[in-house]
Amino acid sequence: MKKFSGLILEINRKCNLSCVFCPVPKSKKELSIKKIEEILNDPLIEERVVKYNKKFLYLGVSGGEPLLHSKLREVVDLFSSSAEQVLLSTNLTLLPDGFLEQLKEKKNVHIQISLHASNPQLLSSITGKDYFDTVVSNIKTIT
Repeated sequence: MKKFSGLILEINRKCNLSCVFCPVPKSKKELSIKKIEEILNDPLIEERVVKYNKKFLYLGVSGGEPLLHSKLREVVDLFSSSAEQVLLSTNLTLLPDGFLEQLKEKKNVHIQISLHASNPQLLSSITGKDYFDTVVSNIKTIT
């Protein structure tokens, strides 16, 4: 049986953008911490995804926009303790309270930023929002 090196979990369907290409239908639904734990501890997942020292090699966090999850701090803690490396994909249009401090503590959590254009006008036409300068500023803040 083939084993996978990692797992990407869509933790919500909330998003603050309206990207023209996005296939994810928006909703207020999100996975609870309990449901995320159930998925990570599911015997089928255990059987199919490579682990090292009882941790996943790689866990990805996606959504909609994962930074909009109502229990973001708990999600980051759970993923960080469950995996060697965590990749959180975000549009980085917002920085929730306490997120930067938590990120500094979690050396195995990495941020993947989806900036869909190289200038403000194009980004606005793709996402329906004028967030280019905000994202650039947030990138500078987290680096």
